[in-house]
Amino acid sequence: MAMTMTEKILARAAGKEAVAPGDLIMAKLDLCLGNDVTSGVAIDEFEKAGFERVFDPERIVLIPDHFTPNKDIKSAGLVKQMREFSKKHGLEWFEVGRVGVEHAFLPEQGLVGPGDVVAAGFSGSFPGLNLAVALAAHALDAELIAISSVTASTWGANQPGFTWPEMECLLAPTIIPRASIAVTAGGDGDIARDLEFDGRQMAASIRDEAARCLGAAAFRPADFDDAIRQRMSAYRKAANGRPIALYVNVGGTAASLGESSAVLNLKSGFIRPGPFDRSERRGVMARFAEQGVRVLTLLNIRDLAVRWGIPLAVAGR
Repeated sequence: MAMTMTEKILARAAGKEAVAPGDLIMAKLDLCLGNDVTSGVAIDEFEKAGFERVFDPERIVLIPDHFTPNKDIKSAGLVKQMREFSKKHGLEWFEVGRVGVEHAFLPEQGLVGPGDVVAAGFSGSFPGLNLAVALAAHALDAELIAISSVTASTWGANQPGFTWPEMECLLAPTIIPRASIAVTAGGDGDIARDLEFDGRQMAASIRDEAARCLGAAAFRPADFDDAIRQRMSAYRKAANGRPIALYVNVGGTAASLGESSAVLNLKSGFIRPGPFDRSERRGVMARFAEQGVRVLTLLNIRDLAVRWGIPLAVAGR
């Protein structure tokens, strides 16, 4: 029997082929929403049970919309409890003055929508993720402006003829829209300085050929600081005065991540807007965040797979 849309969503979340009315299921939640009526009860029970941390701060949002502005001391206390719990556990918290009716507010706060500009830094380490980001942007009718690197680590797309920029040349524009506005050699200094001479020469040759194929710029920065300047300038030029809704970092490109230890404290996933690295060696990711742009970093694949319940392939099986 065919399932309704709601049943299909619940079946997928429960890891089942099908569900039907009356079934009792255990589902993985994409997002938990609490308001100033329900959150107090949940917080009380959470603390009574002795829990010390929530299951995933990125999947919990608290919105005070019923009794705000507060009508009395009791309602003010409920909001205060939510505020303090959110701060303690690093939850998404929408303060009074930047919130609306909860059921409409979350869809209205969609990170990316039709016509939005999404900037991306693609390394050669995860070509599948690069492709996934490109297809997601296309499905959302968002405009993707990416800067792609040739080089990759041991397990990435590191075979000449099959690097990420060369893959994009084969796929765009017939299978995927062209995404790259610039191509770099990647690696140390964004010029593959960590490779031997022959490797650097090959990376530079692939960079130049891929840039010609894609109609993109070929970046040859003088040093790390110049690499940052070139990238930020290219994104601004491509956005043409429009705000950038999201920056996506794929892999471990130094110019995108930066060269300071601050990035070691970051988990893969969304990073809220705001400064997280104030060092001079901060990368493009930190610079977008400090400008108020939300950042999505895709680096620790195992962590992402475990968090979202995606099976991990084991080599040799």
